[in-house]
Amino acid sequence: MADSAAATSGTPSPGLRVRVVVLNWNGAHLTRRCVESLLRTDYPRELLDLVVVDNGSIDGSDVILQQMFPGVRFLQNGANLGFAEGCNRAMRDLDGVDAVALVNNDATVEPGWLLPLVDRLASDDRIGAVAPKMLLDAEFVSVDVHLEDGPGRARVTEVEVDGHSCIGRTIFSDDVVTLAHQTIPLALIRELSTHGDLAVPVWPGARRVTITLESDRAATVRVGGNVDYCEPVAGRIVATVDLGPDRHRRINNLGTGLTDWCEGFERRFGEPDRDDLVSEEVHGFCGGGVLLRSGFLRDVGVFDPSFFAYYEDTDLSWRGRRRGWRFLTEPSSVIHHELGGTAGSSWAGFFYLNYRNWLLTVERNGTRDQRARAFANARHLSLPYVRRNITGRVRRLQRPETAIVTRWMRVGAGLLAERRAVRATRDEAPLFLETDGSPTAWRFLPHSRPGLPTPRPGGPEVFYIDVTETLRAGWRAGIQRVVSEVVRRLIFERDDVVVVAMAWSPLDACYRRLDGAELARFFDPPPMRNHPPHPPAPPHPLKAAIGPFTRIGPMKSAKEEIRRRRDLARRPAHHRDLLVKAIPPGAVLFDLDAVWNVTDAPRLKLYRRLNEAGVRVAVLIHDLLPVTNPAWFDPNLARVFHEFTDAVVDGADIVITNSQHTAQEYLRYASSRSTRRAGQRVDVATFGTETGAAGGTATDVSIDSESTRALLDPLKDRRVLLVVGTIEPRKNHAILLDALELIEAKAALDDLTLVVVGRQGWEIDEVADRIRSHPGFGERVIWPESVDDTTLDALYRRADLVVVPSITEGFGLPVVEALGRGALVASSDGGALPEAGGDHVAYFDPTDASALAALIESVLTDSDHNERLAVASARYRPTSWSETADEVVKLIRRDDRRTR
Repeated sequence: MADSAAATSGTPSPGLRVRVVVLNWNGAHLTRRCVESLLRTDYPRELLDLVVVDNGSIDGSDVILQQMFPGVRFLQNGANLGFAEGCNRAMRDLDGVDAVALVNNDATVEPGWLLPLVDRLASDDRIGAVAPKMLLDAEFVSVDVHLEDGPGRARVTEVEVDGHSCIGRTIFSDDVVTLAHQTIPLALIRELSTHGDLAVPVWPGARRVTITLESDRAATVRVGGNVDYCEPVAGRIVATVDLGPDRHRRINNLGTGLTDWCEGFERRFGEPDRDDLVSEEVHGFCGGGVLLRSGFLRDVGVFDPSFFAYYEDTDLSWRGRRRGWRFLTEPSSVIHHELGGTAGSSWAGFFYLNYRNWLLTVERNGTRDQRARAFANARHLSLPYVRRNITGRVRRLQRPETAIVTRWMRVGAGLLAERRAVRATRDEAPLFLETDGSPTAWRFLPHSRPGLPTPRPGGPEVFYIDVTETLRAGWRAGIQRVVSEVVRRLIFERDDVVVVAMAWSPLDACYRRLDGAELARFFDPPPMRNHPPHPPAPPHPLKAAIGPFTRIGPMKSAKEEIRRRRDLARRPAHHRDLLVKAIPPGAVLFDLDAVWNVTDAPRLKLYRRLNEAGVRVAVLIHDLLPVTNPAWFDPNLARVFHEFTDAVVDGADIVITNSQHTAQEYLRYASSRSTRRAGQRVDVATFGTETGAAGGTATDVSIDSESTRALLDPLKDRRVLLVVGTIEPRKNHAILLDALELIEAKAALDDLTLVVVGRQGWEIDEVADRIRSHPGFGERVIWPESVDDTTLDALYRRADLVVVPSITEGFGLPVVEALGRGALVASSDGGALPEAGGDHVAYFDPTDASALAALIESVLTDSDHNERLAVASARYRPTSWSETADEVVKLIRRDDRRTR
């Protein structure tokens, strides 16, 4: 071990150059935590090379991680090559690398984790690898269960903490008998005769533990000084005990070993952590956390790609020991591991890979006696199920239970396929096998699908967010702006929230997670295209003639079936692996997009189903205008929005609005219905201003893009009037055009240009035609064909006055966006606009064109008026989108019905 001075200074005495490898497969939320902890490593940066290998993620993990960590090196495998070959891709080229550290993506490291490993590795040239102390990431409490004397054993059927099942993560002492389930693969049954100790995982704020037993004998359950004595009721005991303050950590592993039948095991698994552990020589290491000497890898080789996952580390360490390499532990190096965070025994492929690779490892490395013992044990594990579940049940005229036997048959087939090839490489060193991504060794491996992020007690919130409409629209304005900005902040800035962005899949009648291409498009959309400033082309005569016939009866069904088959043929194969058949209990469905347009997923039915399944429903209401003013909207939109609002009243747990005005409108509507969900809360979260920047001019903004320069250059010597928003009835562009005509009639502002940013909406042809037919169109009135965020930002800063003429609004995003950039704003006093603008804006009556014209003239020509408005605007303190996202999380968490 290095001296304490070297360890304290953070300067490694040997100065080894270390490459740290993290493998990601559809797990950005886990990999993020891992990489963030690795970036805090106390080790010279010039000696550290951090590499994230993406193993063909299909859920956009690679997109998220590369944006989140632009300074980290990424390798793209393009396919799921498994843990073994995935790591190999970062270990074959070892030029300039003295050691390679592997860290599971579901693990985090202490800042001082690496230096003790480096010092231990440098202490002897024949040390091939050093294993750190891996701790289970949860804290544990000790639970003592004691049964009264009597015959038989009691079965532990459930372990709960505050109502959450923890039996799968509970560690049972040796005096608890562990039995394999007779029909369910890898399922375990726990029984005790008189006494058993349980280490139960807990989290901050956990209050009580409940143990459920099947027993006819009374039981005493003790946690510290808290005790519950229970008599059985109908052969069942349910004991609940308050948790005390005592907590402790448990070890995941400190190196690995082999059983008498050569199965690999994690040394010290489940033992309480303690400070007096010393370095020991061990048989092997866990690939989830280890420092490997480059010389060892050059001599022995890397992982066998055909193993895919599991036992690749046992095989590599055994190969190394056969060549004289030693492996040591270093307890002062600490890694925290979320057991099974990425796969584990619940994965369908675990059974196959675990048992096949165990036998292949022994086949390659074991002696004749070791091979005989291993295969004898495999027969002992498998053949009884053939007699019990197949032949025995057939003799009793019962239906066979094939699940376990089928899995063992798959193991046997995989073993036979690979046994000869593995034995042929027994003495091959170094072993540098490669794969093109589809080796025959994987042909018996069950298909792998990424699991859905699922809440766990003490873990992050999991938000499932429907972004169907924002993804479809492509532009970022209004609701789409809110959706994209809030979702982006939740993903990139909140490590206590996991976001699952999803879109509706009509082909599957369920939701589907976004893939990488869709997520990239969501984060970086194309410029918003306004409707081209000319009338749309009429439909083709043939289409106009036959169109009505394809919308009725059998013709409609036939057309829809043709489209469905076409879409199925075009759909990327990986989309099937991203389907969200059900949102897991404890998660949150957060609806903030225009979900009323997803008519195939009616919210009333969806919310009720989620309420029953234990999924909380949070909804962000932008406004209630289609309910309060349906004449402004397409009748079909007004209808589906009304149904959506009814569903929110009936089924939402949390309702978030963007203003007090919208909150009051919602409450008025909800009070008229007798079915409002019990306990529903209504809160307000103010929207951000996109960048949160105040003050500045157009010169503060990058205008390098050709389109931005083309729009701004002609405005250099003109006074600019800017209006932002979809051109539709309620936006009231007509009143602004009326005011402009009044100003032009007086010839008071001959250098005035109106810039209109917004697409053409429903039933607004007359206003659109007025814009296009203006005599100064292209100079005094400009309606650009497309506007990206950079151009919009520059326009806000360049504008002499931003006008918001809406009759009413649920919030008023252009008001705060303009104020956030130091612009002067004249706004209608309708709806929530005065709430958004406060005393920083000049207001006008949205029905009075002459008043608006006078206000525009005064602001642009009266220096005193202009100065007063500028001072008022400068006092505005914008809300950032990060603050909006934080407020949303706080409001949803206040209603958290889980015990955290």
